[in-house]
Amino acid sequence: MSRSYQILALWVMLTWGLCAIAHTSAWAQRQPYPLTLSYDKQAYRAFLKRYDAFKKKYRFSYLTEVLDSVACTVGQLAYAMQPIQLPIAKYLASNDSTAALLRALREFIDENEGLFHTNSKEVVLLSLREVEDAIAILFERAQYGKLRAGGETRGRLEFIMNRKGEIAVLASTTTRVLSGLPQKPTISTDKLYKKLMGKRLKFSVEDKQIQYEVDRIDVIKPGPLCVYEKKEVRTLTNKQGKVESRLQRATVHLAYEVEIDIKYKKPIARIYIDAITGEELATEYPFHTN
Repeated sequence: MSRSYQILALWVMLTWGLCAIAHTSAWAQRQPYPLTLSYDKQAYRAFLKRYDAFKKKYRFSYLTEVLDSVACTVGQLAYAMQPIQLPIAKYLASNDSTAALLRALREFIDENEGLFHTNSKEVVLLSLREVEDAIAILFERAQYGKLRAGGETRGRLEFIMNRKGEIAVLASTTTRVLSGLPQKPTISTDKLYKKLMGKRLKFSVEDKQIQYEVDRIDVIKPGPLCVYEKKEVRTLTNKQGKVESRLQRATVHLAYEVEIDIKYKKPIARIYIDAITGEELATEYPFHTN
């Protein structure tokens, strides 16, 4: 083989390799965004196996048993014939009954991370209140993968139980975590100010209707990046005539959480803006939630 032929062959191989790398990079950039959560047969089958093991472990029976086939979580267990029993006795020696319940619940969440797609380190306690002879405990998922979870759609775990550790109602809106979400924004924070100047907000405070126009740059407070799930929910009526909500699909976005803060008790609004496309995803009003 002549030297010139060897050089030509080497040049062809290098050119082909560079083209392949460029093609791979371009393909990666063309991956669908935002990510879409929808029914996945393989994921749901894997979830059903985990749920079957869960039932065998806790040996429970509920008249209402709703599984979320899109999020792959336990949508609702209610009207207990044989409730899930948590082992709170081992925590009672050094804690009061409420603290013992919380510790038992956090252990329960960790043991069933495959059903709830979160663990005790990733959830925050949102509320705890007495309901007749029971306690209603609500956790919220604060982390999605490696990023903070943002917004009112970020997924919750609700338990209604007695002080014996028997769970009368369990409900979950946490979703399975999708991989491949971008971790860095392409929209700069400077563009957020331009986008939100002039935005009109309408909300209520103590039964008073308030309208506010963003006319000052200093009230716009961009926060850290988060994951925002934009969920599509369908309502239907079951055989008992009760209305149920079912997740149809969700789009998962890398987003900025921007607060509009006029120095009144707490921010009057939180606005979620896609950090890749600049799309405004949602506006939430903290005064409406309490």
